[in-house]
Amino acid sequence: TNDDYMNSCRNKASIVKGKAVPKMVALLGSPDGEVQAAVVTAFLSLSALEGNKAVIGSSSGAIASLVSILSQEGDEHRRKDALRALYNLSIHPANVKTIVESGGAPLLLAMVEDMEMSEKALATLGNFATTEAGRCAIARHKEIGYAVLVDALRWADAPKSQERAAYILMMIAHHSHAQREAMASAGAITALLELGLLGTPLAQKRASRTLDSFRRAKAFSAPQQYTTTTTTTNNNNNNNNNNDNNVVVVVGQRNGGGGA
Repeated sequence: TNDDYMNSCRNKASIVKGKAVPKMVALLGSPDGEVQAAVVTAFLSLSALEGNKAVIGSSSGAIASLVSILSQEGDEHRRKDALRALYNLSIHPANVKTIVESGGAPLLLAMVEDMEMSEKALATLGNFATTEAGRCAIARHKEIGYAVLVDALRWADAPKSQERAAYILMMIAHHSHAQREAMASAGAITALLELGLLGTPLAQKRASRTLDSFRRAKAFSAPQQYTTTTTTTNNNNNNNNNNDNNVVVVVGQRNGGGGA
């Protein structure tokens, strides 16, 4: 019921305000895997509350401890809960910098290739893409980053992952000429053209806007003929859908001999 939900929210806020977070961080260092798992699950629950995100993020060692669990082998459930907690925390922009400083970016990029983790890893990286610190972190690891993101654009059986990968590339391409060149070297243009034709409506819009960034910078050359139109979408599908308005949609016609 609504009363139960409100009581739950109050309890979560009270726990964090009661300075329980430092004690929880200490328990994350426990050699007992069951204790660690229970504390990670508690962080996942507490971080879901909007008012707790900044407090947890500013608590010394909280984010760093969760990031360290991502690199641990063993309990996949514990790693998933740590990833989900970091996703919750990354919704608060100031926390992205702390995740980056804790070494989270390369771990998240590597997790994109793990089918059990990929959607939430991409969602977290989508929150990265809304901040300068997050975009720079992805750019610093562009050798692995753009390869896995371009690969995700081609996952026809995972449309959400395609949409999220396109969003990340769209945001970075919009802000950096150098990164557009790195994306092109990783094969992004071909993958985006294919996504613009075959992806979901949201993926198509994001692919089109990313390609438009290449085109405006005169860094784009391909045997295509284009008709461009401008459309507006108010899709609120995700926390990182806010920049999808006024999208330029590209309708491409492939010349003969071009493989899909």
